[in-house]
Amino acid sequence: SSGLLASLTDTLTNLLEQADAMVDEATLAVQAVLSPLAIPLAMSSMVASLLSQANGIWDSLTETAPQPLQSGIASAQTTLAAGVSVPATNSDTTYADSVTTALAGVPAAIVDAITDPSSSVVAPAQQVEGDAAQIVDAQTAANILLSGAVQIGAPADTLSSVPSVPAATLALGVVARGLIVSQLLAVWGSLSFVSGADAVAARDQFIAALDALLVDLETAVASGVGVSLSGLWIAIHAARTALIADCSTQVGRLPAVVSIPLSATISAWTLAYAVAGDEVTEVQTVFDDLVGRNGIRHPALVGPGEIQVLEQST
Repeated sequence: SSGLLASLTDTLTNLLEQADAMVDEATLAVQAVLSPLAIPLAMSSMVASLLSQANGIWDSLTETAPQPLQSGIASAQTTLAAGVSVPATNSDTTYADSVTTALAGVPAAIVDAITDPSSSVVAPAQQVEGDAAQIVDAQTAANILLSGAVQIGAPADTLSSVPSVPAATLALGVVARGLIVSQLLAVWGSLSFVSGADAVAARDQFIAALDALLVDLETAVASGVGVSLSGLWIAIHAARTALIADCSTQVGRLPAVVSIPLSATISAWTLAYAVAGDEVTEVQTVFDDLVGRNGIRHPALVGPGEIQVLEQST
């Protein structure tokens, strides 16, 4: 296809390609860090601790998640909890690749668990078909991954105090965080935004996760890690640029949020009718948005003050 639709699709495709590049570079980094023919005991212990603590983080973050997400990540969690056996002779990349797979499994499974609310699902015996608990929306997945990306760096920082492998520990911490952020970027295409301001707010959260990852990477490099992380650095920056580009295309298609000054208290319905104008079919949409956007507890009592609403094309 060509024209506007093709350009919009291309920005998202480019973003997903850059996310794939991050995974590729993370895989190469793990292979480089875990390349010794005989894995030192300190390093194998550090890897086991990192996997174990990562498993604990995901357990904590997903314990209240929708049931389909918990079921979807169960296999990956089992793999992560089991850890990776250290070979007597590390003659190929099998050990390193197993570590990468264990770290990437849960974030990837979280993305795979995202469901389309309009699609039919088979409910567990204790649930009623159509129950909202069966739905895993993209925002829920994004929130879990954002929290995971923040928390996964802490174990690596703590474990880096091991005297013999501090730089290697920090490098693996960067990889663990990078694998999560790469899957976070995969969620972007499933998010839907009501306004341009909402898209920009989400973009800023994702950009913050990428920037924090870059800080961790620079810290690992400064610690004297003996492997090159330049490929991962390039991939992160490329993903950052691609995310901004795709967000810009979405903002151009979404309505803006405007502030309406209210000098007195009025009903949310009155305000919704005033904003929607002649488009009566849009009144409910405007009402729902202004109540949620402004955190209105009682729709009959809105204002005084600044109230944010979606700008109407009419």
